[in-house]
Amino acid sequence: MRLEVCDSFAFTCKIDSGTEMSLFSFVADEAASQNYILADGSTETRNDPLTVVGTGDVLSNGLQTLSAALDSTGSVLNLTFTAQTDGGSEAFAFQNLVV
Repeated sequence: MRLEVCDSFAFTCKIDSGTEMSLFSFVADEAASQNYILADGSTETRNDPLTVVGTGDVLSNGLQTLSAALDSTGSVLNLTFTAQTDGGSEAFAFQNLVV
């Protein structure tokens, strides 16, 4: 018996010894497809695009700016990135994390 695993990615954080908070969650929409513009200007359609949980926005292959407010203050911020995929061709990229 094979369990189906949905592709998901998440950023969470914890301030000092407080409760872990969700910043961003992304999940594959396995009923959809998305057109992606490649570096040479051509377009390629791929199944199972990632959506932002809570908004339904679909991520493209261009880097996007996302922000989240934190309801706490403290001295130490622990940021965690968690990924779960069911294949070898999934990709997720991020850069310039700003606190």
